[in-house]
Amino acid sequence: MRSSIILVFIAGLAAYNGMAQGLLLNDDAYARAPQRVYDSLGAKDGTVLRNTFKVDLKPYCPTVRDQGKTSSCVGWSVGYAAMTIEKAIANRWSGKRSQIDAEAYSAMFLYNQIKLGTCDYGAELHQALTFVQEKGNVLYREFAVSNACDSVPAIALRNKASLNRMKSFVALFTPDAAPETKIDRVKLALAGNKPVVVGMLVLENFLTLKSTDAVWYPNIGKTNIFGGHAMVVIGFDDTRKAFEVMNSWGTGWANSGFAWIRYDDFASYCKYAYQFVLARGDQHYIEGNLQVLRPVLKVIGEEDVSATFAPVPFTYTNDRFRVRHGGALPLEFQLIAEGLLPDSYIYVLSLDHDLQPTVHWPRDERLNRQFAAEYNNAVVTTAQPRIVLPGKYNVFSLTQPGTEYLWVLHAHQAIKDLPARLEQFASLRGDVSTRVQKVFGNQLIRGCEASYTGDRIHYFAPSQGKGTVSLLLEFDVKK
Repeated sequence: MRSSIILVFIAGLAAYNGMAQGLLLNDDAYARAPQRVYDSLGAKDGTVLRNTFKVDLKPYCPTVRDQGKTSSCVGWSVGYAAMTIEKAIANRWSGKRSQIDAEAYSAMFLYNQIKLGTCDYGAELHQALTFVQEKGNVLYREFAVSNACDSVPAIALRNKASLNRMKSFVALFTPDAAPETKIDRVKLALAGNKPVVVGMLVLENFLTLKSTDAVWYPNIGKTNIFGGHAMVVIGFDDTRKAFEVMNSWGTGWANSGFAWIRYDDFASYCKYAYQFVLARGDQHYIEGNLQVLRPVLKVIGEEDVSATFAPVPFTYTNDRFRVRHGGALPLEFQLIAEGLLPDSYIYVLSLDHDLQPTVHWPRDERLNRQFAAEYNNAVVTTAQPRIVLPGKYNVFSLTQPGTEYLWVLHAHQAIKDLPARLEQFASLRGDVSTRVQKVFGNQLIRGCEASYTGDRIHYFAPSQGKGTVSLLLEFDVKK
C-alpha cells in the first residue's frame, strides 16, 4: 500500500510547470544496497577532507540536456551524466566538451527499460544502477530518441550495451545517517574524483532557480514538496559551504543547468547517494601492502580501553608468510591492508585448525551470518586506502593452540561465486596450498611478486585486467 501511494503522488507532480522529475523513493532498496565502508579505515579519510577545500568536476561534464515532460531523471542522472563523467575522468578529457558529448552515454536507453509503467511514472535509483551493472548502456548518439520514452531498443543495441557496463556501485551512507555524515561522505567521494548520484526531495521553488540565484533557498517562495528527483553532485566549495549539482532540466534552468545547494540543506533533503565504478580494461596489475599489528600496551580507562600497536615481522616458506608474533595464548592482532589498487576487490578470510573458512571482509551477511543486516562491498573505492581489520577498535583473537591462517584474496573483479568456492574449499582434502589451487585454479594470477621487508609484505602482480592474487599468512600458536 505504501509504494502505491508513492507512485500516485509522484505521477501527479511529474509535469508541473513543464518540468519533470521521476525518482521513486524506496528506502528498503537503498538500505539493502552495498555500502561503502568507512569505520574500518584509518585516519586518511579525515586528512583528505582537511586538505581539500574545493572540487570541481564540471570540466568533465557533458552538455546539460532537458528531460522534458517525461519522468526520466533517473536515466539522465545515472545513464547520461554520471556514466559520462566517469568516462571523461578515466580518459582525462578535462574541458574537451565536444569529445565528451560525442562519447556521452544514453539516458533513455536506460530509462525506457526500467520505468515502472507509462512515461508519467519514474524509476528507482537502485534499479537503474543494477541494470547498468548487469546489462550496460549505449552511447547517446546510438539511441538518440530525444524524450520518446516508449521507444524500445533493438536487440542488437541491447547486446552492444554489455560493452559499457558498470563494475560496481556503493551507497555512501545509511538512510538514517546524521547530516554531518552525509556531507562528509559525499565530499570524500568527490575528493576522489567520483561524481555522486543522489536522490533528493525537492520543493516547488527548486524549479524556478535562475542564474542570479547564488544558492537554493528552500524556505523562500513556493515551499510545497515537488517530489523525488535524481541529480549528480559534481563539486563542492567550502567557502560557499555548498555542493554543486548537475540537473536535467536544460541550460535555461539555474546557472546553465547547474545549481548550488548549501551543505545543511543538502543533508536535509538528500535521501540517497551512490558512487560507482565503470568496467575498464586499463588496469594491468594488482598491488598492495600488508602488515600484522599486535597490541603492546593497553590503557584501561573509566569508560574504555585503548591500545598501542606494533608491527610483527614475517618469514616466508612453502608458499605462505609465517607471522613471527612471539606470543602465547590468547594471541590478539590486527591486519592492515593499504596501497591497494582503486576499483579492485579485496577479501579477507580466516582458516581454522581444520581449514574451515570464515569471511571477515567485506562485512556482508550473505558471506557471514555474523554480519546481520550489513551489506558492505569488497570494492576499493579510494586511492591509497588503509583498511584496518577486523576494525579500528577490534582485534582478532586466537584462543586455541595450533596453526591457523589469514587468507587474503585481491581481485580485479568481484568474486561473485565466493560462497560456492568456499564450500568446495571446506570439503576438499589436502593442505592449504593444494586446496587454494584446486578452488581458484586458472583464476590465480601467475607471476605475482610477493616480498617482505621486516614487518611489511608487498605484492605486485602483472595482469590483463582479470584474475586474483592469493596470499596466506600463517599463525602457529603454542600453549
